[in-house]
Amino acid sequence: MTSPTFALTATTGKLSSSILSHILNSSLLPPSSLILCTSTGSPTHPHLSAAVSRGAQVRRADYDDPASLEAAFAGVDRLILVSTPAIALDFNEAPEGQGRERQHYAALEAARKVGVKHVYYTSLAFACGGKSESKAGVMVAHLRTEARLQQLAREGSIQFTSIREGLYSESWPLYFGHWDLGKDNNGRSEVKVAGDGKITWTALSDVALGTALIATDKDSAKWEGCKVTLAASKGGITLAEMAEMVGKRLGREIKFEVVDKEEHVKYYVNQRGMDEPFVRWWIIVIALSFLVSVVTKIALPLFGENNIIAIAHSSSCVLFSSSSSSADDFRYTRLFKVRSRTTLLWTIQESSSS
Repeated sequence: MTSPTFALTATTGKLSSSILSHILNSSLLPPSSLILCTSTGSPTHPHLSAAVSRGAQVRRADYDDPASLEAAFAGVDRLILVSTPAIALDFNEAPEGQGRERQHYAALEAARKVGVKHVYYTSLAFACGGKSESKAGVMVAHLRTEARLQQLAREGSIQFTSIREGLYSESWPLYFGHWDLGKDNNGRSEVKVAGDGKITWTALSDVALGTALIATDKDSAKWEGCKVTLAASKGGITLAEMAEMVGKRLGREIKFEVVDKEEHVKYYVNQRGMDEPFVRWWIIVIALSFLVSVVTKIALPLFGENNIIAIAHSSSCVLFSSSSSSADDFRYTRLFKVRSRTTLLWTIQESSSS
């Protein structure tokens, strides 16, 4: 039986390249079945060379060039659509169709035209369970994209799975008052945020592994129409606790303060020199607690204490259960090891000493 052809977008980016590495290193797919999409179409990038040497193809896919997207997705059965990092499109409360979802829509339309059967979209875990609502501005483009995917599924055009990724432990500086590893390690002693709450950080590599396993599952039908949350199930810490960790590492006190929305904006725009549209877009006062709610109330019961990736399935199916006796399920469960809190500590230590 011929293996389905997979396309993976944004393959020179951190998440996509990590997904690709897991696919190759765990032999989840034959490299010859992979189409690696980049904005340039060059096969020489370091993130692509190993796959190309083993038979993967590289194709140019430009979100602003519909013809390139159709050419890139031609002959593809399953598409792993990694969300675009063009966050500036979302600023100033971009109307529907003008935020980052505009680029996602272009990719989905191209996929529909050339007959892609299943799209796996990398969303974000800033919405509770399978719900289509969030108080986080960063989630708007993702919810709009998920809505378009649902529409295409209702029309019978494309099946989809929305994979809501948890917060990468490597991204802690962004949430910790936009901490600048280059400058702030050498003198900054104050952090102001517009809200706090426990955050369950997840190593990017772990999230990428979960995404790779879902997208390459031979039984793709069980993922159709699902919204899946990938996040660490234990070990949440607050930003206030993080301030203590960073301060201890740097050998000085980091003053931590929770302020209201407007004071937060003024501080980062006037004193830190940041762009106001970005600062306003990024405020996530209540969203932090939403992520905690997803992880602790939905995902945690699905796995034992020795697993890191908790999978919250919108149709309440318990997948990759540690009680399963099948070889494949055992392989999946065995790969999910507890390491997120350790990774966060290591990341802080490494970044602080750089």
